Amino acid sequence: MKRICLLIGEGDSERYFFPKILERKSFKSLSLKEGSLSIFNKEDVYWFFPFPPNLGVRMSGKGRLKKSTTYTLAHSYIQTNTHIFSGDNYEIHLIAMFDTETEEANISTTKDDINRAITTSGRGFSSVTILPIAVQIESWYFAGLESTFPYFLNKNDPDLCRLLSTKTSNRHNKVNFEKHIDLDRMIGAKDIAQSVAEHFNEEKALQYSDSFKEFSSLVIGKNLF
Repeated sequence: MKRICLLIGEGDSERYFFPKILERKSFKSLSLKEGSLSIFNKEDVYWFFPFPPNLGVRMSGKGRLKKSTTYTLAHSYIQTNTHIFSGDNYEIHLIAMFDTETEEANISTTKDDINRAITTSGRGFSSVTILPIAVQIESWYFAGLESTFPYFLNKNDPDLCRLLSTKTSNRHNKVNFEKHIDLDRMIGAKDIAQSVAEHFNEEKALQYSDSFKEFSSLVIGKNLF
């Protein structure tokens, strides 16, 4: 049985962070277009990253996750690429990820909205996981990086050291992350996400981020890594 993982996040960061993590785990890119990071494979496991910019109108944030057309298009993207994993013996596992923004966010309501959009799409999935990232994916960056990360401005900054050695809080956000990195050397979400992934310590991230631990447990449990 081939396992297809369809991952949809809020924006660019997830789409560039996860492929680099997969490459570290010996997954190979199957994308035909140079520079495109859309499809990865190792043995009988395939990962698809349809958004952005492959399908539909470019839309970031939770708005895309709450539209049924998102899942219709994403499912169609897999169907038009079945020649890659040939045969009818496969299952599709959908993972939709969203930022909670704050620890007090109404996660249940957001999950309900996303689940409603998935159901309305009328597309069948072997499993559906709606996974909140607390607070933003930058909280995972803090959790998985060491002070030796080459793009930190001041590795001995007491505030940075606290952020790298404490469990996720509202302070583990994009604003505070970008405050501590050299934005002249890393330009945009793509550079940042890929550089972080190359230096990411998963064992450390499991210790400091409960949402990363939940994600890791999910993909390992479904044999998607």
